[in-house]
Amino acid sequence: SGKLSLTVKVNQFCKLRRNLMCLLRK
Repeated sequence: SGKLSLTVKVNQFCKLRRNLMCLLRK
C-alpha cells in the first residue's frame, strides 16, 4: 500500500506542476 500512496502523491504533484519529467517517469 506504500507504493500506491506514493504513486497517488506523485500523480497529484504532476497534475499541479504539469511537469514533463513526471510524465516521463510513469
